[in-house]
Amino acid sequence: MLLSSSGWKKIPVLIICSVTCLITRGQPEPAFNIENPDRCVPSVVDFINTTVAPPGYYFLWDFGNSQLVYNQEEHVTETYTSAGHHDVVLYLTNGIDTTRTKKSFVLYTPPVANFQVSDNIGCVPLDVAFSDISTTGDGKIESRSWDIRTGQLFSDSAFSYTYHTPGNYGVLFRVTDEHGCSDYIEKVDNIQVNPSPVPDFTSNVTFACTPPLQVNFVDKSSGTGLTYSWDLGNSDTTGEQFPTTIYSTPGIYDVSLEITDAGGCA
Repeated sequence: MLLSSSGWKKIPVLIICSVTCLITRGQPEPAFNIENPDRCVPSVVDFINTTVAPPGYYFLWDFGNSQLVYNQEEHVTETYTSAGHHDVVLYLTNGIDTTRTKKSFVLYTPPVANFQVSDNIGCVPLDVAFSDISTTGDGKIESRSWDIRTGQLFSDSAFSYTYHTPGNYGVLFRVTDEHGCSDYIEKVDNIQVNPSPVPDFTSNVTFACTPPLQVNFVDKSSGTGLTYSWDLGNSDTTGEQFPTTIYSTPGIYDVSLEITDAGGCA
């Protein structure tokens, strides 16, 4: 109230606080978000601190894996190598008063991809059976992806394929479980498909009016490290590359040649 010529009078007054005014507020609560919480170990988990805190406060993280960290950054990361349920607590304190917020997430053990093949070396056409022998993690395997480097993909747990073209073929195999955890294994040049040798021959003569007829055979087969098996049609057999035989009786004779290369292809 102010004193006037007519006496005391009430007048409203606006008071503006300076920095010396004491304002009592409630204790602020920490807040944070977990990015991609349901993942598979090993996992780098992102934590986003969304707390609005006044000056003089600092943060303490308890990541639930025996790691306590003072960190004032907005974006914090932590690496987890153990599967299971993880509780994460963010503390906010000014040295006197402390508040906290807890959130939880789950990490899963992923499967371990592996496979076996019936043959990994042979000659065209080469039949190969593929089988999934992966080890499951915390979830059932729900999908498979096979890339056998032939331009064809497969998704069965077991299948067979026939290679008709010589070459070395790798295999990339991936499995994914019900939690979305996945693993893959790649074997480079896992399947070796060798070309089969091609038998061929000629002879210096193919007929005569009267026996005896001496015939010289000339090998023209393709392949490396070849071994030979001739049936000259007159009870003569030989393993020579360039055999010679005599036909003493009139008739028609069938001559056959079988060859095998150094890799066992025939």
